[in-house]
Amino acid sequence: MLGKLNNHMDDRRTMARRPLTECEIETAQRLKSIFVAKKKQLGITQQTAAERLGWSAASVVNQYLSGAIALNLEAGLKFARLLDVAPSEISPAWAEYDSLHDSGEARSVTPEPDRHDDYVHIPVYDELLAAGSGFAPNGDSVKEYISLPSMFFTRSNLNPAGLVVAHASGDSMSPKIEDGDALIIDTHQQKPVDNQVFAFADEGDLRVKRFAKQIGGTWAIRSDNLDPIYRDEIISPLDVGRIKIIGRVVKVIGSV
Repeated sequence: MLGKLNNHMDDRRTMARRPLTECEIETAQRLKSIFVAKKKQLGITQQTAAERLGWSAASVVNQYLSGAIALNLEAGLKFARLLDVAPSEISPAWAEYDSLHDSGEARSVTPEPDRHDDYVHIPVYDELLAAGSGFAPNGDSVKEYISLPSMFFTRSNLNPAGLVVAHASGDSMSPKIEDGDALIIDTHQQKPVDNQVFAFADEGDLRVKRFAKQIGGTWAIRSDNLDPIYRDEIISPLDVGRIKIIGRVVKVIGSV
């Protein structure tokens, strides 16, 4: 059973609730400021907001506004639609979703919270299991689901089937991948490709690194962080076979 990813996959099973990062605190503060500024204009309270967003109680809204829990991407897009703002006004990291607001899609909050036709739900794993040449998810380790607009997959040319999400910890892949970033991994791409980033299992260690093909067919497993403590690992063509590639990291969403 594999847990951490080095730039590690976050294993939060033992944590009741992790402290918010500085970025997440700032996101909560921006959300609260927007909510307070617009609630009278929109005629909403925390209770009516919860009802429109499909949540069971006003306390959920309050926890996001107060920063008691981190605002994930799905909840952030819901708030953006409710408050009629671009997602980047809540979190600059979500600027790529501003087109949904610009096109008008973000202006309507669906009254049926169970509607799924505009979104695709991708599982977020606490851990992944190596299985033969590929990987098998442990159903018990699904932490939650991230819901992304269908348009996201069309524009990114991604097939949702086979995609999983896991969080990174550590700084070995900085600046491309920062601590806490959510990584979308395509489990259909399990053959190393030059200069691409892969999640893989290596002798019981679950990791994310860049693969760089070298002269003579060897591979360098490389960190993006230029700190000299992170050195290339040179793998022979034969040894590549012992590495069980989970999939290619196709998108870094940021902390969600």
